[in-house]
Amino acid sequence: MLFLGISYLFIAIIELFHALAYKGIEVFPAQDADLPTQLWIGTRYLEAATFLIAPMIMKKELKAYSTLGIYAIIRTILLVSIFSNNFPACYIEDTGLTTFKIYS
Repeated sequence: MLFLGISYLFIAIIELFHALAYKGIEVFPAQDADLPTQLWIGTRYLEAATFLIAPMIMKKELKAYSTLGIYAIIRTILLVSIFSNNFPACYIEDTGLTTFKIYS
């Protein structure tokens, strides 16, 4: 449960960015519909990885500070890749969802 709690702290932070990224809220400059979609996909990937790892470490002693550090690094890499346009496009204006988003 501690592992899930720590992971959901970082998932919630990315979800907050996702909510603030919608068009019309104007928190992030030069925003379009792709940014919230990329944040949503990144969050789902992090959540899926958490649920895959959780059963494997269920019987092991969890080091909370190490887990916090690892999730902080993963979250930072994910956000940097999205905001620096290194994350695959998920939505293109006038075209719709990309193949990457559909298969994700």
